[in-house]
Amino acid sequence: MLKATFNIGRWVLPFVVALAVIALVVVTFRGGESGAPPSVSTGSDAAHLVSILQYLESDYPAAVTSNDAGELEEQRSLSAEALGAVGGLPQLSAFVPRVAAINARVQKAADGPGVGADCASLVEDLIAATGMARTPSAPPDLTQGARLFADNCAACHGATGRGDGPAATALSRSPPTSTPTRSCRGSRRSRPSTSCASA
Repeated sequence: MLKATFNIGRWVLPFVVALAVIALVVVTFRGGESGAPPSVSTGSDAAHLVSILQYLESDYPAAVTSNDAGELEEQRSLSAEALGAVGGLPQLSAFVPRVAAINARVQKAADGPGVGADCASLVEDLIAATGMARTPSAPPDLTQGARLFADNCAACHGATGRGDGPAATALSRSPPTSTPTRSCRGSRRSRPSTSCASA
């Protein structure tokens, strides 16, 4: 029993560090929290648009299947945010009709598989059109990632990612665990913001 406990315990810290790195990457792609929006030339806005579309690709089909009102509302919000983001990028105006078509279906909670496929295709085309790198340009700062996890995730997910944070009891659903055996929202990507569950 002691050996099994030790083996599980040695995976927790690396996994929490990995979650912190993911949080850092999400914040980096969103352009931080400065007052002025990042310039289009840096690609931050386009990267944020891509992260929203990737999230819709992975989560929207399941939200339609489950017909969960909270999940569908989250998807509608993200879809509308994507439409606003692409509308604010004149260099990407050719993509507006495609994002609008996705948004129209998401607002109606329709065509889960089609929206997922269209988001995946659109992500590839946006990356090609912008020359966006698929990886960060510099190694992530693990200390900052750990701080971001502690500040933005641990209240619900707990310090070790087990979903046992002090704020978890106030949620209508238990937060997903983020342990080595189960990541945030199962095997799907994390939401492009600082929360995974809504109260």
